[in-house]
Amino acid sequence: MPMQYFTFRAGGKLLLISTSNIEMIISSKYVLPLFQMPRPIRGVLEVNKELVAVLDFNELITGRACAEKMHSRVAVVQQGIQKLGILGEYGTNLMECDQPLDVKGEGVYPYIHSAVLFENIHVLLIDVPVLFKTFHTVIDLQDNYGK
Repeated sequence: MPMQYFTFRAGGKLLLISTSNIEMIISSKYVLPLFQMPRPIRGVLEVNKELVAVLDFNELITGRACAEKMHSRVAVVQQGIQKLGILGEYGTNLMECDQPLDVKGEGVYPYIHSAVLFENIHVLLIDVPVLFKTFHTVIDLQDNYGK
């Protein structure tokens, strides 16, 4: 069965997220900054009257914040009842693959895996369950910043 991925860029790298983990994709212009949050938290989105923390993947990879551009997008991923936003540049494409990705192991972070697509395209695959475990302390913003 073909797999579908949402693609975006961060730090010049091509990243993929399985669409099975994505609730919605939204423009980055809706991210509200929260200056008291630690880096790489860019801010929050309000999704169905819930606040969702947004991770800036460009900052995670390069140490520099994602530029405010028209093509910057946030993929809201969900695991159980928890949600988290992933901010990246050029987040406009969906990709369908008939072949499974050739995962080569962990990248710099345990929630990013190096992989090869179509035998010669090097990508980074986001492991959403591990991402949630890693950032569990910032996910539940409703308790700290909710209305």
